[in-house]
Amino acid sequence: MVIRLENITKHYRVGEEHIRALDGASLEVGENEYVAIMGTSGSGKSTLMNILGCLDRPTAGTYELDGTLTTALSARSLANVRNERIGFVFQSFELLPRLTALKNVELPLIYSKAGWWGRRTRAKEALRRVGLGDRMRHRPNQLSGGQKQRVAIARALVARPAILLADEPTGNLDSRTSDEILALFAELHRQGQTIIMVTHEPDVARHAKRVVRMKDGRVQSDLPIEQDPLYESTREAVPFAAPAADTPAAPPVRRARNSATLRLLRPILIPLLLLYQSIVLALGQIWANKIRSMLTTVGIIIGVASVTAVVAALTGLKQNVLSEFESFGTNKIFILPYPPDTGRRQVYRWADLRFRPHDFDGLLEHCPSVARFTRVCDFQRSISHGTRSDQNVEITGIEPSWHQTENRTVTMGRPFSLIDNTDSRAVCLINLTAQQKLGLDADPTGQDVMIGDRRYIVVGVVESRAESSMFGGGRSDSEVLVPFNTAYDASQNLHIVAACRSPELSDEAREEIRFFVRNRRRLGVEKPDNFRIEAVQKYVDQFKSIATAMTMVAAGIVGISLLVGGVGIMNIMLVSVSERTREIGLRKAVGAQFMAILLQFLVEALVLCLLGGFVGLLGGEGITAILKSFPQAQLSKATIPGWAVALSFGFAATVGLVFGLFPAIKAALLNPIEALRHE
Repeated sequence: MVIRLENITKHYRVGEEHIRALDGASLEVGENEYVAIMGTSGSGKSTLMNILGCLDRPTAGTYELDGTLTTALSARSLANVRNERIGFVFQSFELLPRLTALKNVELPLIYSKAGWWGRRTRAKEALRRVGLGDRMRHRPNQLSGGQKQRVAIARALVARPAILLADEPTGNLDSRTSDEILALFAELHRQGQTIIMVTHEPDVARHAKRVVRMKDGRVQSDLPIEQDPLYESTREAVPFAAPAADTPAAPPVRRARNSATLRLLRPILIPLLLLYQSIVLALGQIWANKIRSMLTTVGIIIGVASVTAVVAALTGLKQNVLSEFESFGTNKIFILPYPPDTGRRQVYRWADLRFRPHDFDGLLEHCPSVARFTRVCDFQRSISHGTRSDQNVEITGIEPSWHQTENRTVTMGRPFSLIDNTDSRAVCLINLTAQQKLGLDADPTGQDVMIGDRRYIVVGVVESRAESSMFGGGRSDSEVLVPFNTAYDASQNLHIVAACRSPELSDEAREEIRFFVRNRRRLGVEKPDNFRIEAVQKYVDQFKSIATAMTMVAAGIVGISLLVGGVGIMNIMLVSVSERTREIGLRKAVGAQFMAILLQFLVEALVLCLLGGFVGLLGGEGITAILKSFPQAQLSKATIPGWAVALSFGFAATVGLVFGLFPAIKAALLNPIEALRHE
């Protein structure tokens, strides 16, 4: 026997009412039988069909299918039974409207281990078998009722099941089309197919070879068609014919040549194939609902675009500021006279605080981390040449080592020599702005200018820093450099600019200089420093920390929109599960397991979020390009870093997984029979 049911009961509770759909039904069906199950509404025939098809479990009793006790099988094993050993033909066809006839027939093979390699070929063979070889590319709305039922029959046969279950297969068809479908069933029966058909129409049941009548959840009678009391001899019944010896059997399953290799690769290929199928199904569903999908991903698009644009702007600003630090010199250290920080208000004399030139003799010998240094002093004077003048110009006294320390070269003429500094000569270097304001020649070397009431000879032109410099270089202000000893006579505002051997040695250099200056100033252990040592690298590190914190805070704040988008994803996925409940029931009826449904909806949410992330990334690129087009913003170096792209996609994927998980689990947990009954 193929099927053996013993004392099957199925009880439901609807509110306070206890319903006995089946009450001790027993049935046996052998191989190549054609059985019609009849009964009035409420007799239990549909419930019996659901249990036969492993769509539902009995409350009590035993059900053996090919010797296997199905009542003891897990949900996963039952899904395999529905996929490999049972084919369903539903009264309402249950075709997926967005898929072609060929795709609908392929559906059981998506979840079949045997159907991987020849799925398309087998689906075409099944459609030709039912006479629809010329309708493979048609969608259900392009087919007649009879053609739809033929597609449903082809779908039921494509996995080559042992049993074909048909629930009211002619209920929605006209008489002529019904006769065609019943003739097809008769042909399938002659070819050896076991068929169990549920119907309430005697004219339809007459085509079977055996009639089982149900009443009040029990089998009332089980007779050959000729012995059934309602059999009408006036209507010609379809004669019984055993399977002909020359009837071609179903084509064998095509196997790949390297079967041993495939068996080894199967643990890897199964998850990959399932993932691929889920991605294809997700893209198809998204494309079928383009407008809704686009509106759903607006939150993700805005979030990703905002995150990437903000990060790009902050990165550009950071790079711009760091480049300014680089041009200024990140290895610089400034040593300045400064009142000690004792926490009390106290007046100090400038004479006690100011540096003197000899205070720093021997600095390089005692501070190995310092590569070079220069003494610098400054004051303000007016400068003039002929009838042209410039007021309140900063006059800076420098030593010859200043050019290397400050990384400022002379573009025309010569720098100061040691003799210029030793002899306090009245020579000067000017920048291009001073040259233009004073109306000097294109080559001003040798010309004289008045600094205050003293005449100086111009020996060269010093380069200016970039106009965008945050440290004041390259401004439109005039700049005049004179030898240190020459300037020190006019200004005793002395400070030191040192350069450590590398920015990484900045902390060591500061400690060495501090120890050296305290010794020179004879500051005891208890006395505080009356000077300040400022390293540019310290400010670089502080700025990097602040910029990183700002980037993270901005990304976190803007990322809230991604969470809002995630709520939208969850909402639309829940709506999708509700809309596609019957589809989920159909997929489970043809063999889809829990993980297949879970992965399908989870991948759909993930793909939706990743598509939103991709569009958002393009939007972020566009916003960044707009920001870069405004020179005032100083964001010419604004670019979206790779980590921001990875973060955006990672966050979008996380949102898809987190907010898509609940709808996916809800879909995967649906009972197949309840899902098929969903309206």
